[in-house]
Amino acid sequence: MKLDKNTIFISIAIILCAFLINFSGYNKGLGAFIAIPLLLILNGGLSVYGFITKQKKIGIAGLVLFFVTPIIGFIIFIRVFQFLTR
Repeated sequence: MKLDKNTIFISIAIILCAFLINFSGYNKGLGAFIAIPLLLILNGGLSVYGFITKQKKIGIAGLVLFFVTPIIGFIIFIRVFQFLTR
């Protein structure tokens, strides 16, 4: 099975998003202040890159990740941040 450029970009983006989502729970939620903006920048950049280069598969994947991953990261942040759980 050959991997094309689109599949490699999307796989790398998903791996980075999974790492950043996990990072949003570190140090009692303080990692979220770094992870959530990075998620937005990464996925927004991926989406813009995909649509500018007319690679719809990358653009749509970046757009979906742009909306889904910060929400998941914020949910993890809410669960570990002490002030919000009291």
